[in-house]
Amino acid sequence: MTMGYAFQGYDAKTMARAKGTSMPVSDKDLREIGMTIKGMTVEKAIKYLGHVIKLEQAVPYTRYNKKQTHKKGVKGPANYPVLASKSVISLLELVKNNAQQKGLGTAALTVIHTSAQRGPGAFHRTQRRNAGHKRKNSHFELVVAEVAQKKTEKKAK
Repeated sequence: MTMGYAFQGYDAKTMARAKGTSMPVSDKDLREIGMTIKGMTVEKAIKYLGHVIKLEQAVPYTRYNKKQTHKKGVKGPANYPVLASKSVISLLELVKNNAQQKGLGTAALTVIHTSAQRGPGAFHRTQRRNAGHKRKNSHFELVVAEVAQKKTEKKAK
């Protein structure tokens, strides 16, 4: 069975995409990261997630925030999903390389779509004492497009 992409309006000439399957990361963390980096340029998203890994900047949690506390610099509940951030950075690097292969300008690449899904079934560990422990796995999809940078024009007074 082939796995497709969730994004429907894909244009191969102006967009690039990447998909990570069965990543050992929580789908809830991936969803929150995806909502945060959507609309950012690829370089800005990589820099932002680098700060998350160093625990300098937190990711705001909008949906899965029941036991999340407030963190410095973020209004509302937030967390530092380090493992998920590392996985998303590797996908951002992959989609940037895909865009370079297509000849798209990497300076203006903007994340226009993210999608996080739960992976195939939970794998049980074999040890008896951990019989109830399940391993997480998730799918994550990124689509970037070349967007023209808006120039701010200063009005002459």
